[in-house]
Amino acid sequence: MDHTNGMIESEKDGTLAAMLQSIGDHISIMDADLNIVWANDIAKKKFGKNIIGKKCYQAFHNRSKPCEPSPCISKRAFADGNIHEHNTEVIDKDGHTICFHCTANVALRDENGIPVRVIEISRDITELKKAEVEKDRLIEELREASEKIKALNRLLPICACCKKIRNDQGYWQQVEVYLRDNAEILFSHSICPECSEKLYPEFYNESEIKK
Repeated sequence: MDHTNGMIESEKDGTLAAMLQSIGDHISIMDADLNIVWANDIAKKKFGKNIIGKKCYQAFHNRSKPCEPSPCISKRAFADGNIHEHNTEVIDKDGHTICFHCTANVALRDENGIPVRVIEISRDITELKKAEVEKDRLIEELREASEKIKALNRLLPICACCKKIRNDQGYWQQVEVYLRDNAEILFSHSICPECSEKLYPEFYNESEIKK
């Protein structure tokens, strides 16, 4: 019987196994060769019931060799007996990419104190990562909007005759072109009543005669 499985199965009333199963994160236990010797039901549901016996980099990353950068956090835990953690991307049994925050720690040592099992607890932070990306996008949009507002708040050189605006490069632009380029304002052209009467007096004269 596998030492780790024996450790878990021999626990009175399966208390240890029940405790591990009750944790909402993905949990797996590896030997020194990175073979998965135990996994909780959450991990099996996400990565397949057949992950026991597979290399962790095969089951979680669909790789044929250990992950880069090497050594991975489990290998580091085996090497120095300390806790290691990092953020990584894994691939589930359906081919979906998931962002994990993983923590690796020694779960079992032999009679000489040498680590023989490492437990890795992985928390799904996919939605958190998406939220961070969205936050960064909104911050960038706000920064760009702020820059545009600053550009519009300063004194603008405008021609007293034709009403063109001189931009920062020294070129004169129509007001609507300047606002389109600096404030993303689009114009829908029309004619106000006063200008319409000046441009098309015949229509207004006919209207007055009919009255």
